[in-house]
Amino acid sequence: MIEIKFRVFTKEDGLCDVIEIDFDNKNVEYILNDFDDSASVKFNKCKLLQYTGLKDKNGVEIYEGDIVRIFGLNRTVEVFFKKGSFGYLGTISESFVSFSENYNFNFLENKSNKIEVIGNIYENKELLDER
Repeated sequence: MIEIKFRVFTKEDGLCDVIEIDFDNKNVEYILNDFDDSASVKFNKCKLLQYTGLKDKNGVEIYEGDIVRIFGLNRTVEVFFKKGSFGYLGTISESFVSFSENYNFNFLENKSNKIEVIGNIYENKELLDER
């Protein structure tokens, strides 16, 4: 069973772990990375990023918005959620790869020892500049 958890990206605080999502008030409470303090932000001022349930070859959790390197395929791609499943989008070494049923994590689940998180699209977008 996949553990359901989220990170949030805000311009003010970067990527942070989510404590609570308040759907009634459209608010996200999160832990500030460098402190034991928390903060909150409205839905329209942040990006919620869901955990895929997978870890990379180093044990790092893979979230939506992460940029991962797929060894053996010579690809660096963005992780996203669409049509009810996680997939990847983009490539540096090949022409642009768009989402299709062939590009989902059913393929990657068996290869997680060949995947490495190298950044995210919010703080390291330059890793995908060549797509």
